[in-house]
Order: sequence, then C-alpha cells, then structure tokens
Amino acid sequence: FIYNFFRSGLEWLGFFQKSANIIFLGLDNAGKTTMLYMLQTDKFTQTDPGASSLGEVTIGNIKFNSYDLGGHMQARKTWREYAGNVDGMIFMVDAAD
Repeated sequence: FIYNFFRSGLEWLGFFQKSANIIFLGLDNAGKTTMLYMLQTDKFTQTDPGASSLGEVTIGNIKFNSYDLGGHMQARKTWREYAGNVDGMIFMVDAAD
C-alpha cells in the first residue's frame, strides 16, 4: 500500500513514464496504419491495408499502447472489445471517400 501510494505520487509529479491505451478506428484505406507507423518511426511509407496491428508510441514521457483496428465489417465486431479499455480514440477519415 505504501509503495503504491508513493509511486502514484511520483508518477503524478512526472518522475515516471506514464502510459495510455489508444485505438485508431476508421474505414479501410483511411491511413490508420500509415499514421501509426509515422508516429513510431517519423517516416512515411506505404503499408499493407486491412491488417490490424499493435504498436507502441512514446511522445514526451507518455507511452501509448495503440491498436490499429480495421474498418471492414468483420473487424468492426472487435471494436467493442477494445473500446472499453482505452484512454482515447482516434477516428481516421479519408476525405477522398
């Protein structure tokens, strides 16, 4: 109990790395995987469409565990499983569609 109390206080002050869970949602070919890859590596590259993936992105002292979920009908059924355990959602929209 005491350890957790002091650790949470130090995390609040910013002495430890914080973590959060986010998901990328959107229709297929909206750029979710490309955006996740750009955040991880600072490089732009074409990726294979439709594949769900898990990635880890660190921005500042926050580590984001991110889930890239596809937009096709089968993948939409899994959105509910991930949506309850996340701290944020990024919904990608392709302006051309």
